[in-house]
Amino acid sequence: MNEMPLKQIIDAALSKIGSVADAAEAAKTLCSLGAKNVMISVGEFGAVMAADGEVLYAAAPNIDVLSTVGAGDAAVAGAVSAALDGEDRQTALRRAVAFGSAACVSSGTKPPDKRDIDKIYKCIKISKI
Repeated sequence: MNEMPLKQIIDAALSKIGSVADAAEAAKTLCSLGAKNVMISVGEFGAVMAADGEVLYAAAPNIDVLSTVGAGDAAVAGAVSAALDGEDRQTALRRAVAFGSAACVSSGTKPPDKRDIDKIYKCIKISKI
């Protein structure tokens, strides 16, 4: 039996993402292959996180985007900071979307402002899908 290399499996799972539902399916697929936690950004629609058979969705808030530079990196930083603080997955996903969204209301390569992060964080709702 020929097995597809992991990179091809990941590329195949991620290449089909065009919606939140697609991102949720890709995250579940990657978890079924052994990933412990998977977070996938769906850009202006928010992000999904899968782990332990559960998929969470955080809708991105309506914001006036100045720049998307660094938004993905900021989202990862938000999720990692929550994990390092010992927070649960829901908090990690909310923080990720808040950090990423706050990066979008900053111009150019400026890091997200804490006031923007805090304000946006309060608006983000998490749902199970």
